Amino acid sequence: MVKMDKSIIPKISVPLSELTRNYEHIPIGDMEAWCNRPIEQRDDKNKFDKIARPLNSFMLYRKAYRDRCKVWAMSSDNRIVSGIIGQSWALEPFAIRKLYIDYAEIERVNHAIAHPDYEFQPQPRRSKREESQTGRKRKAAAVKDEDDDEPEFLKERRLS
Repeated sequence: MVKMDKSIIPKISVPLSELTRNYEHIPIGDMEAWCNRPIEQRDDKNKFDKIARPLNSFMLYRKAYRDRCKVWAMSSDNRIVSGIIGQSWALEPFAIRKLYIDYAEIERVNHAIAHPDYEFQPQPRRSKREESQTGRKRKAAAVKDEDDDEPEFLKERRLS
């Protein structure tokens, strides 16, 4: 993965709530309605068909201000938008951060009601070596031929 040059992310000195105050044509996401959506509307499955974690306060803030930030930054590059929103979150007054902290608590409670058996199961971190393996090597390493009587050290040489 190529690292992004952080110098292309504009530095802000005031939060998005102030920077985008005149952007009435772009609504701030209604996180209260989103957190209180009915259980029937909670399709919380992620791309791996697992129940996603409830959003924390920052993620709710990011979701609320994403559209305004894209217009303000004149960029739809997610890396730039995330960088600006991250700076903005740190600059927001406590009253606004507290609002999203409260929304996150509502989201946690409603998520627990909708998914009573949900339990967060973090995946173990992969080593740098595993991350750098190509898909071909990963697939080859995953395939185990039980009938193969090739010695283990030869298998390792072939896969490396």
